[in-house]
Amino acid sequence: MIRILRYWLRFVLSWGYRMSDKSKKYDDLPYDRLVVTSSGVKDAVKDAMGFKDGDIDKLIFDGKVTPVVLVNRRVQFQARVGVAMVVPNNLWTTVVFDVVDIDDVGYDNSNGIFTVNVKGKYCFGSSLVMQTAVLDCNLWMNIFGPGGLQYGALGYVDRLYNGGASVSCVMDLDVGDQVRVDVQQLSGQPASVLTDSGFWGVRLL
Repeated sequence: MIRILRYWLRFVLSWGYRMSDKSKKYDDLPYDRLVVTSSGVKDAVKDAMGFKDGDIDKLIFDGKVTPVVLVNRRVQFQARVGVAMVVPNNLWTTVVFDVVDIDDVGYDNSNGIFTVNVKGKYCFGSSLVMQTAVLDCNLWMNIFGPGGLQYGALGYVDRLYNGGASVSCVMDLDVGDQVRVDVQQLSGQPASVLTDSGFWGVRLL
């Protein structure tokens, strides 16, 4: 009997989790919504859904009867350059990380832009490896956010041993804000962003 109840509870909670994004009432909150009817809500959810301590951030009540568990949305993505990308000389260029390893929601591997779907504080990082055929050169890279917000780094590219730069930052972002990585190089000719380059982001709060 206990086993049957456990499977039933797991099914109900899983269904509630899948339906969570259809709730318009809580769209402005950075949480997923699970509706359950057990009296021991927190313990039941952790047992049935496999959450660890600390995953359940808040507990409120929807009306007078139904307990609602709000679980922090851990939005994250990770992408990398799969095919070397050519960057013109002396022109800021958005790097397109075309191979996606992780994408909860928001990263577009056709243009290299991450669009925020859940408001919050995000941490981003990027590392670029570049190659130039003739002249050693400096390169500049920036993680660009909304309203001209940017975090940058200066690197150096050796024509024999390649080179690069990396940068990380934390931003407070609203729904619809966009984040990208741009690079500029001054070798006097086109250079390449190589396949060791990557871009990632995760929502902290």
